[in-house]
Amino acid sequence: MVDVDYKWFLNANPDGYDYGKRIIAPIFTELENLTIRNTDLQRTRDLPIPKLISGEVNVITHTLSMEVSEA
Repeated sequence: MVDVDYKWFLNANPDGYDYGKRIIAPIFTELENLTIRNTDLQRTRDLPIPKLISGEVNVITHTLSMEVSEA
């Protein structure tokens, strides 16, 4: 086990805390947003796979219908 001296933390400067909070808070907010986005992307990726495997969805048909609608 590592012996760490935490006494410096007990006497921390409040200005340093506020500065650290201003720097770290946006990082954690971005981390939370990216985690949510990643979960959404995983769901979006995983939902069509069983339909593709079972043949319920045909990629060629969808591709052709998209090309026709764009023209």
